[in-house]
This record gives sequence, C-alpha cells and structure tokens, in this order.
Amino acid sequence: MVCKHCGSQGIPVDRITVIVHTKEEHWHEVGDDMYFCPSPECDVVYFNDEVCLLKEHVKSRVTLKEREHPIPLCYCKGVTLKDVENAVRNGANTLEDVRRATGLATGRECRIANPMGRCCLTAYPSLVKEVLNRHKEAQNL
Repeated sequence: MVCKHCGSQGIPVDRITVIVHTKEEHWHEVGDDMYFCPSPECDVVYFNDEVCLLKEHVKSRVTLKEREHPIPLCYCKGVTLKDVENAVRNGANTLEDVRRATGLATGRECRIANPMGRCCLTAYPSLVKEVLNRHKEAQNL
C-alpha cells in the first residue's frame, strides 16, 4: 500500500505496534491493516486506506522522522544516534564494534518497541554506516 501523502511504499506493521506508539486519543483510528510510512520527509507515520496517523498523533520519537537529537536507533536497548557517534569516536570501526559498544540490535522486543515493528539492525544500518564513514573522512583530513 502506498502513502497517500507522499507516495512512498508502506511497510506493513502489526496493530499492536501501532497501538503501543500512538497516543491514546487516536487508538480508535487504528485498524488491523496498518502500514508505516518510511519517508523521512512525510509527516505520516502510520496509515491504511481510511486513516493517516501523523507524527503529532504518535507518542514515540520515530527514527526516520526526527531531525534533532535524541534520535532513537535501538528502541529495545535505548540506543540513540549520539550513542553510536560516541562509540565510533571511542574506537568502534565496524557495525559489529558499534553493536558491542552500545548494545544496538541486541534486544528482542523489536516488533513492539520499534515504531517500524522490526529490528533496528535491518532498518537502520545505513545510519550507522554514515556515522562510520563521516568519522573515517574526518580522520583523513
């Protein structure tokens, strides 16, 4: 299903995940067939044919929709983008180093804890790689 606001392909997400992250006053809008909008530019977080739940309707900070810290990466372990940046500054050189230093992607409650309903390791490795690349480039200056 495609987001009506931005045209991005939605990612299916379980109803329980949407309920956990949506403000209580919008629970009645949550259906069984909900999708997550992965577009960083779009204010829609969850949608289906009848409903669009925007950032303002969600109580959780949503990684792909945030521009300011704290930007959560691993919801199960409470790891933020700043935590990843600090780990890299302190010597983490690979994704595996970052995982060991921060606990990133070592939780088991992703389906519920992460607004996307999936593990952060499958959802956000590009963000970690960006941090690693920026650090390497800064070291080479």
